[in-house]
Amino acid sequence: MELTVPEQIVLLALSNETGERKTEMLEYAAAGAALTEFVILGRLVEAAKAKEKHPSKFSIPDWAPTGDAFLDQCAAVIQAQKKPKKAEELVAAIANTRRILTPLIDGLIARGILRQEKKKFLFFKRTVYPEANPNAEQALTASLEGVMFRGETPTTEQSVVIALAYQLSLLKHNFDKAQLKIHKLRIKEIAEGKHLGSEATKAAIEAMHAVLAITAVMPAIMVATG
Repeated sequence: MELTVPEQIVLLALSNETGERKTEMLEYAAAGAALTEFVILGRLVEAAKAKEKHPSKFSIPDWAPTGDAFLDQCAAVIQAQKKPKKAEELVAAIANTRRILTPLIDGLIARGILRQEKKKFLFFKRTVYPEANPNAEQALTASLEGVMFRGETPTTEQSVVIALAYQLSLLKHNFDKAQLKIHKLRIKEIAEGKHLGSEATKAAIEAMHAVLAITAVMPAIMVATG
């Protein structure tokens, strides 16, 4: 079952049994994943830089719908910026858009991967999203284990997912802690984009640079918005 990078992040960030979040940064993680998905699709491009030392800025010259409701909503947010922005600025704009995760979650529910539940605590109600079908996440974690623990060459998508999960401390919630400790150096290198295969294109390299910019700024965003 094919999953977009944002969908993969959501599955790793939600508890299978309770549907509760494992991170308060899910909107930022999904936004960062969307940004990378656009680069991989050839939609998000690096704007010309006035000086090499300046951070890269990105824009989307192709506004044709992707067919994915979440990605199209993210694209609309980027379009509203009017001019190229740094990766972390685009992520913040997307993540702070009201109900930005709704189409992403709804898509996973429609495909039978998640289900919606209402939980009540005292006078308050909240919605959670436990797993409805474990097959998609089991396939995802198995593929990531191959990359992290068995030396398989990661795809761009796998590197991005590992980078975001690493930065958000999601790996410990989804993988064997002993294996994570044994392979911690390799995992760190994958998260830094050092193990992309020789077939990696310029777009793949740009995707990893975008993720690195996003993950680097997440702690500061958390403090500023906390």
